[in-house]
Amino acid sequence: MAKVAMCAGHGGSGSTPGKRSPAGEYEWNFNDAVVRAAIAKLKANGVEVLRTDDASGKTDVGLTARTNKANAWGADVYVSCHHNALGTNWLNYEIGIETFTQNGSQPQSEILARCIHPKYVKAMGLKDRGMKKSNLAITRQTKMPAVLTEGGFMDSRIDIKSMRDNAKLKAQGEAIADGIMEFLNVKNTNSAPKVSKPSPGKTGSKQITKPSSPTKTKWKKLTGNWTGQTLGNGEYGNPVNQLQTKLANNNPPFYPNKGAKNNGIDSYYGDDTEDAVRRFQSYYGLDVDGLAGKQVYNKLSGTSTKSNPKKSISQMATEVIAGKHGSGHENRRNSLGISKSEYEKVRKEVNKRL
Repeated sequence: MAKVAMCAGHGGSGSTPGKRSPAGEYEWNFNDAVVRAAIAKLKANGVEVLRTDDASGKTDVGLTARTNKANAWGADVYVSCHHNALGTNWLNYEIGIETFTQNGSQPQSEILARCIHPKYVKAMGLKDRGMKKSNLAITRQTKMPAVLTEGGFMDSRIDIKSMRDNAKLKAQGEAIADGIMEFLNVKNTNSAPKVSKPSPGKTGSKQITKPSSPTKTKWKKLTGNWTGQTLGNGEYGNPVNQLQTKLANNNPPFYPNKGAKNNGIDSYYGDDTEDAVRRFQSYYGLDVDGLAGKQVYNKLSGTSTKSNPKKSISQMATEVIAGKHGSGHENRRNSLGISKSEYEKVRKEVNKRL
């Protein structure tokens, strides 16, 4: 009998700091609805399932505890269901869905992602942000093929409409179950159409696909330098490379695709670069249209501070206490321009002083 380990990311009932929509809705509640639907369909098709999070949502089970359970149980695959957010304020545009596998070449996990991703994108009816790579505890610590799904962004006024639709959350869970069963070659009653599996040797450490980008024949080539002229989706060349580099060198950085080769700096203005521009515009209070024009150019030219000396944990903690980096952990981390591990040290220093 096939064995599947699953979890709803984080916890509910206030057990996880943050992880809510701007309206205060817990991410775990969305995740839980998806996982319950997936488990129901898997069990209906004879698949054995282990749920590694607290199904009541009252506690946030640690990630190592979750992966240890799955490893000890001998699961064939692991799927962790999540919903994303860029910050704590509403964004007036669609962001979409993405699926993560562990950094580096992970052939079986990548095939599992290929089976799952297009199905739940279709179920939610949101923008396809592609299959991506990252260094995540769930995908790093498991001994079986593992993926982490992000079924939409809680701070997008567009995405949240689908996430508040119980029928769509149920469809998302069932679509994920369909993909799992396709990967495991489990006979599936009432399944979604199959997606052809790729050759394991053709995937690597970079982003696997850019499905929503224009096809190669539609790319418009640009030459010269970027001096503030408007750049947009579907263009490529040196000006786009200069934009991407400025975004990555900004403090905080806005990488086109962190985890991909060269952080997604590839001279192509596709969906990842447009998303990075939108995040940059939203962060700095600019008009959010996904186009890199004079406003974006001027702001990037005036705020690129990567060359500044690195601040100490003590200095950053002092600034956080003084309110210089706003509210909300993710906003503060972005404002400081530091990694999650570094921010955790800052947070501990702040708590020690208060």
